[in-house]
Amino acid sequence: MNSWGPDWGDKGKFKVDDCVVYDWTLPYEPIDVKKGLPQPLFLQPFAVNNGSCTVAPDYCVQSPNYPKPYGNNEACSITLSGEMKLQVSAFETEKDDDYIVVGGTKYSGTNSPSEVTVSGTMTWTSDGDVPSRGWKICQKPGAKKSESVKANPVILLVMCIAACVLSWQLL
Repeated sequence: MNSWGPDWGDKGKFKVDDCVVYDWTLPYEPIDVKKGLPQPLFLQPFAVNNGSCTVAPDYCVQSPNYPKPYGNNEACSITLSGEMKLQVSAFETEKDDDYIVVGGTKYSGTNSPSEVTVSGTMTWTSDGDVPSRGWKICQKPGAKKSESVKANPVILLVMCIAACVLSWQLL
């Protein structure tokens, strides 16, 4: 009999066999640290929730079809991973009618959200005529600590788990 009583385990006895792992194969390809680590998805500054905006390979977010003109009647919603200062590398929309809302402020024409510190969600909307080149917005590099992405406890937990898995693979 064990200390947890007769209703636990196998008639009160310890039952370990069902808990033993027999197959240690990984369900994914191991990371080759000699080739460098991939950029984790949870560290990207922008995530497109819906619509046809895209996150570029340099982790900047851009209007649909950028650098070519965006289309008519398009919209998208973008979530920022935390509070950050924005750097705009291009911004050209139809003034007043095609706009991005950042921190509750509408930006259009050549009036961009450059150097704006923001968190939360940005939304893009174009109307039914006169598409323009569009925009590309990045997180400003080298931001002061208070201006960079703030730590999220869930992200920190995932990073710790990933570090454990990586160190286990190297054994």
